[in-house]
Amino acid sequence: MNLTQFDAACLAQSRLKRRNRILLFCLAAVMALLFFVGGGTSSREEGRLMDRVSRGHEVLWNWREREGLGLDLTADPYRTGMIGVEWSEMSTTLGLLAAKRTACDARWSVVVGRWFDELGLSEGDEVCVFSSSSFPGMILNVLAAAEARQLRVTVVLSLGSSTWGANVPGAGWLDMASSLRRAGIIQTGVDFCTPGGDDEIGGELPRETLKMMRNTAARHGVPFVELKSLAQVIDWKMDLVRQKKPRVVVSIGGSEANLGDDPSVLKLRPGLHRTPSEFQGTGVIGRCLAQNVPVIHLLEIRRLCAANGIPFDGAPSRILRSNLAVPFAAVGVVLFALAMVLFRRWALWKLDGTEEE
Repeated sequence: MNLTQFDAACLAQSRLKRRNRILLFCLAAVMALLFFVGGGTSSREEGRLMDRVSRGHEVLWNWREREGLGLDLTADPYRTGMIGVEWSEMSTTLGLLAAKRTACDARWSVVVGRWFDELGLSEGDEVCVFSSSSFPGMILNVLAAAEARQLRVTVVLSLGSSTWGANVPGAGWLDMASSLRRAGIIQTGVDFCTPGGDDEIGGELPRETLKMMRNTAARHGVPFVELKSLAQVIDWKMDLVRQKKPRVVVSIGGSEANLGDDPSVLKLRPGLHRTPSEFQGTGVIGRCLAQNVPVIHLLEIRRLCAANGIPFDGAPSRILRSNLAVPFAAVGVVLFALAMVLFRRWALWKLDGTEEE
C-alpha cells in the first residue's frame, strides 16, 4: 500500500467511524423512545388514581390506629391499614400474607382501569362486583378504578375472609368502606352481604360468628342474604346479573359461588376474560362467560403479578408496565440485532487498494 492508498484508507475509516456513531446514536434514541412509550409509564389520570388509593391507605391506617383495631407493622410494613390478622372468628380458610399485601398495591387500580377501557366502558355503564373479604386492598383498587370512570357499581360482599384479609372484628370491609366514604375516598357502598365460607352460606361458621355478621350488616344498613345451598347462592347472583345487565362482572377472591364446584376452575387464568372459554364451569364466572358477559377474575395474585408487571410483595411504586411493553421489547431486540449486522469496526481493503463493499 502506497501513501495515497494509506490516506484513502484513513479517510474511509473516518467515514466508517462517523457512520457507526450515527448508527449507535439512532439506536440509542429509538431504544429510549421504545422504553418511555412502551415501558413503565402511566398517564396523569392514572397517577391521580394511584394517589387516591394511597390516600385511602393513610385514612384506614389512621382510623385503625385511633380505634385500636389490630395494626401490625410487621404484617403491614407499608401502612395500608388493610391487612388483617392470622386468625379470627371471621376467618374461613388459610391465606398468604404476601398476597394480601400485594393486592393493596395502588397499581392494580390502573391495571383494572385499563381492562375497563379495553372493554369500552363509559360513564353510567353497569358493573357487578362479587367479592369475598379476603382481599380488601383489591376491592378498593377496583372501586377506585370504577368511580374514576363514573361507572355504576353493584357490590355483593361475603363477610368471611381468609387469613390476613378483612377478618378483624370491627375492621371488616363494611367498616373500612364506611371510613373511606367519610373521608371522600370512595362513594360506593355494599348492596348485599352473604356469610361466605363453605358454599357461601356460612355452613362451617359458629353461630356466634353468624350473629356477629348479621349485626355488622344491620349496623351498616346492608341486607344480609342467607340461603340454603351453593346452588341457591349461584342462582341468586345470576338473577342479579340479569337484573343489572352489567358490561362486566368482577370476581375478587375465592367465593365458592363465583367459582362453582367444578375443580377445573382452578386452571382458569386470572385476569380479564372477554369471550367464552373452553371452561364454562358451574359458578357465576363460568355462567357469565357462557352468556357472553366479560369477567375480570382476581385471584392467584402471584400469577396476576407475572402477567401484569407488578412485583409480588414488592414495595409501593409508580412503575407499571405498559400494555405495549412486550411488543415494543420485541421491536427493540430486532432493531438491536439489525444494528449489530450493520455495524463494522474496520473498513476492509482488497489487495488492489480498493475498499470492500
